Amino acid sequence: MKMYNDSKNWVYYLNRPFDLFGCSLWYNWYRAYVKRLTNIKQYDSLFIEESHNLTKRYYVREQMRAFEQGIAQFVHEKPKECKEMLKNALQLNQQARIYLKKGVNAFPDFESAVHFYNGLAIHGTILPFFTLRALTELKIKDAEIEKLCEEIRSVSLYPEVLKTILIPIAIQRFALHGKKITPEELEVLLLDEVLNWDVSHLAQRMQARKEGKYFVYEVIGEKETVKWIKNPQAVIDAVEKTKLDKNVTEIKGQIAFKGKVQGIARIVTTFDGKGTMFNQGDILITLNSNPHLMHLIKKAAAIVSDMGGVGCHAAIVSRELKIPCVMGTQIATKVLKDGDLVEVDAEKGIVRILKE
Repeated sequence: MKMYNDSKNWVYYLNRPFDLFGCSLWYNWYRAYVKRLTNIKQYDSLFIEESHNLTKRYYVREQMRAFEQGIAQFVHEKPKECKEMLKNALQLNQQARIYLKKGVNAFPDFESAVHFYNGLAIHGTILPFFTLRALTELKIKDAEIEKLCEEIRSVSLYPEVLKTILIPIAIQRFALHGKKITPEELEVLLLDEVLNWDVSHLAQRMQARKEGKYFVYEVIGEKETVKWIKNPQAVIDAVEKTKLDKNVTEIKGQIAFKGKVQGIARIVTTFDGKGTMFNQGDILITLNSNPHLMHLIKKAAAIVSDMGGVGCHAAIVSRELKIPCVMGTQIATKVLKDGDLVEVDAEKGIVRILKE
């Protein structure tokens, strides 16, 4: 059985600490936004869970490029409208803070909670990230847009909205329909299944979980399929047409802020890093920095991330705090081990493993 559609030109995008339910929400952010800003008729996605609730996402190169060009055209031709949308993102962040205080009572139903969550993720995450990228590609200098994007990117409330509001409301939704599910069971459902109280695949997926399997979630032409595998790395290697060499002692990335330090590597692959042993002067090795990691970042001697770009949180915060940062390494969280002594050479964009 084929695990994914290998006729597509899949390109690795990024990874996130998402379960299956989170991935289906993630897909829906982009589906709505792609249709709004581009003329492409479908937006395909592939998600491979590489370890429990840590998922890699892939897009089709041609579709993502069309999306990026749509954003660039929007920024170039409608800067005033772009600024208004960015200002709206700031208002959504303010609304999110109010809703978080109300918890499950913030929304009358699951559908309205999802609508707000998607809008928050789209305007507070996707729009500023791709807008900053468009400004760089087009060589446009717009201080107001840049400032708005950086202000928005310094805050990330959608993970907390998901945890505090959306998940509890989803569980309540099933209870009101006479079906009780646990948070662990919700993790293996899709958004459309929650909307339709559909638990027909629940037992099979929970059994797959029990057997130590990982999901491959694919959306082609808006048709969703979920498969379960024992060895996700083999599928990841096939999609990426590479094999990870875990014996490497040096990795490279982009420089966000210059400097050169040594310290103990601490691997953090969760949104908030809670429970992580992290001392002053340790090196934060993360998927992609976010505001929920600030309690660790303020202690860190340097930041190293798998992902990153001009508008990413790691780039913004490293400049603010003046700490060395190497981003976009792709493999830091997989190659480096917790407790490694490493040297972060952000003068050259190199991270070296000195010893374990």
